[in-house]
Amino acid sequence: RLLASSKMNYFRKYSFAKNTCLPIAVAVATITISGMEAEGAITVFDNGDGGVGQPWCNSEAPSCGYYVMMDDFTLTTSQVVSGFTFDSSFGSSVSNYTSTRWAIWTVNPATNFATGPQILGDAAGTVVDLGSNIGRITVEGLNVALNAGTYWLQMQNHSLLNNDSSTYVSSTTGGGAPAVQASLTAPLAGARPEVAFSIQAVPEPTSTALLGLTGIALLLRRRR
Repeated sequence: RLLASSKMNYFRKYSFAKNTCLPIAVAVATITISGMEAEGAITVFDNGDGGVGQPWCNSEAPSCGYYVMMDDFTLTTSQVVSGFTFDSSFGSSVSNYTSTRWAIWTVNPATNFATGPQILGDAAGTVVDLGSNIGRITVEGLNVALNAGTYWLQMQNHSLLNNDSSTYVSSTTGGGAPAVQASLTAPLAGARPEVAFSIQAVPEPTSTALLGLTGIALLLRRRR
């Protein structure tokens, strides 16, 4: 569905505040929003580059119906997720972007929607204009500790300026389970093409230290 008359907030049973988040299941992860870019963040999951702008909404706008997009990602080791990047196609202009409502699920929302997301928040990201009203949005400042496993990232462009709307951009190489589009109360029928997005994390201090020591060793070896 592309149109809806409802102007209710998505997940109205939860409260949202700018640059804040609400940990619902403490056993799953600990989370804070610092509002600062994580230093040394690396990409720990990449669902592929953006391909085609899809007709399915991922924004909170009367003309779009307040829909969200969700897609799965897998971590092979425990990570402290610091942010994510995804592509969106805007109805009027990339400059109308303001912020993103996001969530992380530990279950497939297509079959366990009533469970709800375990972690959610609202953060102002940065957007790069890729041309043709497509923007690459980066949300940073997260501090989400996740164990190895499969999760679902939920993305919704929130409070766009000038009553603009946006749809998601599909991945050219994404894998895993099909993406899911959901309304206020339920996932919509039908699989959606994979979302173009990636997950960033901060390396563990030990890993960073090992990289530094390796670099020093190489420099010393060259001097010899």
